[in-house]
Amino acid sequence: MKISDNKSLFFYLGLIIFCLLLYSTRYILAPFLISFLIAYALDPLVDKLESWKLPRTTAIILFFLFILIFLVLIAFVGFPLIKYQIDELVNDFPDYIKITQQWLSPLIERVVKENPAGIKAMISDLMEKFGNIPLNLLSSATSFLWSGFSSLFSFIIALINLIIIPISCFFLLKDIDSIKEKIRMLLPARHKETILNLVDEINEVLSNFIRGQLVVSSILAIVYSGGLLLVGTPMSILIGIVAGLANIIPYLGLLIGLAPALVLTLLQYHDLTHIFGVLMVFGFAQALEGMVITPRIVGDKIGLHPVIIMLAILAGGEFFGFVGIVLAVPVAAVLSIFAAKVLEQYKKSSIFLQE
Repeated sequence: MKISDNKSLFFYLGLIIFCLLLYSTRYILAPFLISFLIAYALDPLVDKLESWKLPRTTAIILFFLFILIFLVLIAFVGFPLIKYQIDELVNDFPDYIKITQQWLSPLIERVVKENPAGIKAMISDLMEKFGNIPLNLLSSATSFLWSGFSSLFSFIIALINLIIIPISCFFLLKDIDSIKEKIRMLLPARHKETILNLVDEINEVLSNFIRGQLVVSSILAIVYSGGLLLVGTPMSILIGIVAGLANIIPYLGLLIGLAPALVLTLLQYHDLTHIFGVLMVFGFAQALEGMVITPRIVGDKIGLHPVIIMLAILAGGEFFGFVGIVLAVPVAAVLSIFAAKVLEQYKKSSIFLQE
């Protein structure tokens, strides 16, 4: 075996080990990866402040303060409205239960008449379950204690992550230019230009997507909240904000927001007019996003088919949990760039060109 073959073998083996190491430490690396993405998205804005002759550290602190003040103002304005809508929902909840019972009563009576044996079996099953209540209570108490310890541990980890993310983000923003320069210096001279061109292409796609999706999600949160408020949907502001911000992951906002909006509107008004209003709000928001907002803000740089996007989200969630869902589309976009390069090389190869 040639020396070059040995080098290639060790390179690919090292790459596989590195990928396995990344996968095994994914939960530890998750807050640092989120910090990197935030720093990556905010870097051009900090550069803009720095161009106004501000020291970079001062620019970062000012930008963080601006974000904090903005979030506090949003909280002061939004929380009272959300609290008011929650209070209304709590007051109306008994009426919703009565309405649901009225809708279900004819169905239950029909089932009782048509399938008395099934109802008897269900009652027997319920009685048997009631007889096992003491045993189940003991088991539940043990599970509750264990889950309490697990939840406490998870809460502590989440709290640590909340502290790690802004601190890591600050230092990454502070040193991101020097980090980039050090990486450039490590690139092999022979392939330096090719790698830098590829990095520029990836940077353009990612920067467009990350910053674009943040803007798109914010606009959709306003559209959803305002539209549902006009329709009169209970919890309209909270549903609108959650559905809008969830749109950072494509299509997730529609899935999360539409069902509760339809159910609460139906329970509140009992007619199809308001249901049609909710559908109009979500339909208008999706059309606005697809035909106006996304093309103008994000552009067509991602170039992924909707089926590929959904497949990427499902695969990301399966292997890496919530972080995988968040990162699925940008990672798929980067992989599509590499796939395009491989396809380009294949079309120039003798395998493709030979007759």
